[in-house]
This record gives sequence, structure tokens and C-alpha cells, in this order.
Amino acid sequence: MKKLIHILVIAFIVGLVCVSCRESDLTNNGEGALSLKIGVQRELPTVSAGKTRATLTDEELLQKCKVYIRNAEGLVRKFATLDEMPEQILLVPDNYKAEVTAGDSVAASFTDSYFKGTKEFTISKGTAISESVVCGIRNTVVSLALSDELQEAFPTYKITVSNRLGTLEYTQDNISQLGYFMLLDDENQLRWNLVGQLNGSETEITKSGVINLVRKATRYDLTFSNSSSEVGGGMISVNVVETALTTDEKVDILARPVIKIIENDQIYELDNAVYRAQFDKETPIVVRMAASVPFTELKVTSADFARLGITHFSSFDLMELTEVQIRELDNLGFSIQFNADMTKVQFAFKENLREIMTNSIDDGNNTYRFDIEVRDRNGKDRAKTLTVIATDALVATEDIATQNDIWSTKATLYGSLVASVTEMNFRYRALGSNDWMYSNQAVLNNKIFTSQITGLEPGITYEYQAMAGTVAAKETKQFTTEAPAQLPNAGFEDWHGSSPLYIYKSGGEMFWDSGNTGSATLNKNVTTYDATIKHSGNYSAKLQSQYVALFGIGAFAAGNVFVGKFLKIDGTDGILRFGRPFTSRPSKLVLYYRYIAGTVDYSTLGELPKNSKDMGSIYIALGDWPHQTFDGETDIPVLVKTKPADRQLFDSNSSNVIGYGECILKESTEGEGLIKLEIPINYRSNRKPTDIILVGSASRYGDYFTGSTGSTLWLDDLELIYE
Repeated sequence: MKKLIHILVIAFIVGLVCVSCRESDLTNNGEGALSLKIGVQRELPTVSAGKTRATLTDEELLQKCKVYIRNAEGLVRKFATLDEMPEQILLVPDNYKAEVTAGDSVAASFTDSYFKGTKEFTISKGTAISESVVCGIRNTVVSLALSDELQEAFPTYKITVSNRLGTLEYTQDNISQLGYFMLLDDENQLRWNLVGQLNGSETEITKSGVINLVRKATRYDLTFSNSSSEVGGGMISVNVVETALTTDEKVDILARPVIKIIENDQIYELDNAVYRAQFDKETPIVVRMAASVPFTELKVTSADFARLGITHFSSFDLMELTEVQIRELDNLGFSIQFNADMTKVQFAFKENLREIMTNSIDDGNNTYRFDIEVRDRNGKDRAKTLTVIATDALVATEDIATQNDIWSTKATLYGSLVASVTEMNFRYRALGSNDWMYSNQAVLNNKIFTSQITGLEPGITYEYQAMAGTVAAKETKQFTTEAPAQLPNAGFEDWHGSSPLYIYKSGGEMFWDSGNTGSATLNKNVTTYDATIKHSGNYSAKLQSQYVALFGIGAFAAGNVFVGKFLKIDGTDGILRFGRPFTSRPSKLVLYYRYIAGTVDYSTLGELPKNSKDMGSIYIALGDWPHQTFDGETDIPVLVKTKPADRQLFDSNSSNVIGYGECILKESTEGEGLIKLEIPINYRSNRKPTDIILVGSASRYGDYFTGSTGSTLWLDDLELIYE
């Protein structure tokens, strides 16, 4: 059998914080690849007040640059900085739009500017494309100037420039500063006001005005001058020069150096992946390092150099080697090459070194580690570890790339090629079982092959091996499927209190809540338990829409129940916490319900006018919303405010929604008993959720104080199904 070498890359990145947004939703079934280059239009036209320039340095822009990639279904990739973005982004075939932002979006600022660019592109199966996104400034930029005569007339003055959300104040001390404004989508005005005190007088002069038809990405130069000898606002004239902020100049944001491996003319990222090379071939294994500007340091360290016959070195900087040392290393099998401007450097393991590694297979001492640290002239660096394991296997079993690939009843298994193999699959079994099961033919992507297996049991540990035909790899890996988590008090058996009535037992932990905290202030509970209409146990939850009032003051309130907490009463409105921690991914929600749809007698919406039939709703969402804090309550997934002037509701189309299912109840159910309902959960990504939201309402538009006092919804025995 041919002896081959197995190169395992164990990568780490200095100073990089991994975030969940990097998790992939790929199926590894014929993806394409995107290389994305980011540029920013930094220099803007020179006009009367001097050069407009973004206040951020290149490095600051790099740290504030965010990349979003979306398809028709929503967000599929997000990179918080360019450092997080790989050289190639694997995407399933589809139409996409890349959106890049840099800087800070602030209503009005002397220091913070904001850039944005978009690019539409298409990924085809098995292809790699390169796209550039140029970010242009999105601020409305304002400069001010006073004529010499007016400066003499007003030794001290104050000028304010405002948009709808912010104001900047100029004085004689900062008149030369540029102001950056972010306009709302429906905003097209800037307002200005000048107040000055005449020289040698206590007379205060005021002049104000409006600049109409203001646009984004445009600069406005306001020059104030003396128009007449009269005293008062009429003595001041204002000249406005408008300049579109466009330019052909593009300055690239320079990313950190990259380290890649080249094997048999194939280029791979040296980043948490497995690579193979046959040692009986002439093509060497090459490690290539590239930077945007010349390198200043290229350090390679290994305690295993001595085992390879390189006894004079255990660590060396390629940039500091003499010509004699480079020739000596080449003779020993470690060749080094530089390009002319020192932005690309590579080293290679030549045939004699590969032979030494191959011969170590039999004695078991076949692992070699090389630490690589690089730094460029801009101080940008990267460090990775290359681990080489010599092996004579045909395929290797790899760890599952991410927990996102492991569901309750399915998982994606990973293997890698050592030699040229046409039949690849996996065998797997529950830990402790003697019987193997086999996957379908695996899908190959570069040297990694994958296969999704289904029909697994939740909360069970499995072991698996990669297969080359009928020959199994030496390595055996394990994974544990997601636990089939259920909803606490899903049969609504536990209640306590009276006004308000709570949906958990006294002394217990709250999971469910309702609008009772609000309605109880007016001596009513909109959600109660019912011992007569139920599916099993002692009670069901009865959600009854009502008009709740005291002394003639009140409002329509929908009967409701939700996972979360009623946080605060705001007049006749409420502020709610939606969501509780939850990390499993069920396939559907099953429950029992009865619904009576009343005739709408309260309406603020044209969609559901009075005398029409009311509708109820039940929806479930799994997501990874950024947590908020409100009034002492922490880790709030979604904060809901029902007050019309400050309305903030749950958005089912948010990019943070991973899985969603909903049933709109448009008709009353037949009979007096509860009937079974199944709500499928459709997943938009394979990201693991952090929280669950579940809401039932007797009046779908209760948040808008619209519905029927004749509507009632009973719920019982909720169950999450994992298939």
C-alpha cells in the first residue's frame, strides 16, 4: 500500500473573537465560493471650505466594517469585522446581495461618519467568483464659514445646524469643523440658526433658515456674509453650495496577512481544515503567506525540525535569513521563495523531508508541528499552527465542523481524503451498539466530504467512521444529538394568585405570562384556567378577549398567553419581555385548542373593521436575538411595547429569527371539545437558537386594540415534536 501523509491544520488567530454570526448554513452540497474585496471612497471633492475627509483612520474603519450577505430568504452571513471574513466564503447556489457598512451611523456628529456599499451577485454550483464592494459616504456633510466682515461684526456667535434627530453647535472655536448628519429616509431638510452679539454692543442678532431638498451623500457649504448695513437679521445673507460626494478614487481597507497551503496545484485556506498529500508524488507541499504590504516578520518554529534533519534551527525568521542559510535549508529539504516586493513568501517540504515523515508511520512517532507567525509593515499579524500527521489511510474521519450540524434527529458527518477515492460514505451507530448503519454516498468539496444522516434519536451519543468503499478509516469520532427539550407547564396545570392570576405555581419559576398584570389593574384577568373545557389533566388555559375598564377608563385587551414576562404597565399599555432561553430545534409544535371567533366590536385598523369576524393566532419562533435590559430585567430576547406612540412589536421577518411557525385562526372550531393542531416550524438557517418565543392570542390584532369581546381561545397540552 502506498504510504501517504495527512496534514491536519489546527489554526488559531491572534486577537480574534469568534462570534456566532459566522456559523454556516451550508449543506455542503455543491457550493460555490465568493471572494469579496472591500473598498471605501475616502477622499471627497475639495470645495470652498477645504477638503472633506472621513474622520476615521483606515485601521478604525477596518474595526468598524461589517459585512452582511443576504438572499431572498434573509441574512445568511454576517461578519462583524473584515478580520472575521475568510478569503473565500462558501455559499449555496443562489442570488445574493452583499452589503458593507463602515463607521458609525450617528444622527449628528463632528467625528463619526458612515459609509455603505452594496453589490448583487450570483453563485453557481462549483464556481468561485470575485466581487468588489465600494463603500461611499452616506452622511449629509455640512461646512460653515463666516465672511471677514461678519466675523468682525460678531466676535462671539453660535450657529446650530439640526436634522430631525440631532443638532450640532458651532462657535468661533470650531467653525472649521465638518458636521456629519444621518438623514431619515423621509427627511429632506436641514435647519440652521445663527445668534451673534454685535461688536461693542449688547444687541443680539438672530437669523434662522431651512435648507430644503437635502440629500444623502451630499455636502452643503454655508457661507454667512454681511448683506447690508441694517442692524438685525436682515444684515445677514447665506450662500449655500451643494456638492455631490462622488469620486472615482477608491482606497482599499487592508486586511491582515493570510496563510494558505498549496498541494498538487490546489490552494486551500490554512484554517481548521484537513489536507492530504501523497509522498510518492513529485509535487511538494507548499505553505504560502501573502500580505497587502511587505512583510517584516515571518517566523517558523518547530521542536520537530531536529527529527527532520534540520539540527541548526528550532526557530527562524525567514526575513532575517542570510543567502547561505537559505541555501543550507534548501539542501535539507526546506525551500524558501520570496517575490520582488516581499508581499508573498512561501516555504515547501521537499521530497527528502516528506520521505522522513512517511518513514515515521511505522514507529508511531508520526506527528509534526510547525508554528507560523507573520507580521506586515502595517503591524497586521496572523499566527497559525500546522500539524502534519503521516498516515497510510485512504480517508480520515473528521470532527463535525460545528454544533449547528447536529440536530435532534439528523447530523452532517465529515471526512477527508488522503488518496484518490471515488466511493466515500460513513458508517455510524449509537454508542454501545454492535450494529452499524451506513450513510448515502458523500458529497466532496475540495478534500472534505460530508453526508447528512437522518432518523437519529434525540439526546443520544453516536460514533462514526469515514469509509473508502468498504474500508473504514482508523479514526472514530463521536457526537451527541440535541436533547428533545419541552416547554415547562405545557398543560397549564400550575397557577397561583388571583389579581393578577399567574401561570406558574406559587414559589415556582415563571416561564409563561399573560396580559393579566395589565388587566388586573382594572379588576379583570383576560387569561384564566378552565376545569371544564380541557384535553387532559385538571385545566386548560382560557384566553378571553375583553374590554377592561374602571370608572369609565379602559381599553380592549386580547386574551393572551406568551413565553416571557409582563414587565411594566404604561398607562393602559404594556411593556413585555418575549422569550426564554432555549437551544433545541424542534420540527413542529403540537397542541389542543378550541376557538370561538367573535364579531369585531373594537377596531383601530382598516384591515379588521368593526362587524368583521375576529381572528386568533398562535405562533412560535426560535432565534438568536441580541439580549436587552429594561427596568432591571436582563437578557431580554425581544422587548415589546404596545403604546402607539412608542410601539415596538415582535418582527417575524427579523434576521435573528432562525425558525418560525404560525397558525392564524380564522374560523370557530366545531363542538365544545378541544381539537389537535400541528404547526410546522420552518427553519431559515441551521444556526442554533438561544431563545424561544411562543404566543397565543384570542384576537390576533390585540396589540392594536382591535378585536372582539366575543373571542375566546382555549389551549392545552403543548408539545414540541422532533423529527
